[in-house]
Amino acid sequence: MGGIGLGGRGRKVLDGFFKQNDTQSVAIADPQKERREMIKSKTEGHYGNTDCVVYDDMSGVLERDDIDAVIITTGDRWHATASILAARAGKNI
Repeated sequence: MGGIGLGGRGRKVLDGFFKQNDTQSVAIADPQKERREMIKSKTEGHYGNTDCVVYDDMSGVLERDDIDAVIITTGDRWHATASILAARAGKNI
C-alpha cells in the first residue's frame, strides 16, 4: 500500500491500516518534505524496518508495481485528480 498526501487525516487513516495484518505501507508521496519524513518515520517505527520510500510527487507511488492500493488524503482540490490517476494505474483506492 502507498499513501498520497498524508496530513493529519491521513495519519489517522494510516493508523487504522497499521492494525491490518494483510497490509503493509511501503511508500509515501507528499510535496511537503517535513510531512513525508514524519510519516516515513512513523511507518518504519511501526514495522520495525527502513523499507518505506518517500516521493515528493504521487507519480512515484503510482508507478510502482508492488503497490496494490493507495490511501489518498490530499487537500480537497487534489482528491479527484489523484483518484483518477490511481485508478488508471490499476490501484485500489
